Amino acid sequence: MLPQDMDREEFAQRKRLGAEYLGPIARATGEQRKELIVEWAEKLYDAQAQSRIGLVKSLEDLSHLLTDLYLYCSGTVMPLLDAARPDDSEREAITESRIIQ
Repeated sequence: MLPQDMDREEFAQRKRLGAEYLGPIARATGEQRKELIVEWAEKLYDAQAQSRIGLVKSLEDLSHLLTDLYLYCSGTVMPLLDAARPDDSEREAITESRIIQ
């Protein structure tokens, strides 16, 4: 059941991305699998960042944006990626990418 205030379009977009990536990730091995997982994480993160960047009106808003994006990454992106069962090296690649800083 979805919360009443949830943006259904954003939810649907995240589900579409998952459907798009899980099959190829399941068939991939090694470095290709790692690249697909990182790419999926970046697309999830970028969609959120783009929708929030317009809220930054002053330098003071930047810390709020960064906190919001960190929470989104840890509370939404990483749990979604768990469906692909990333191993330690794949999690490390996500951490080393630009999304989790």
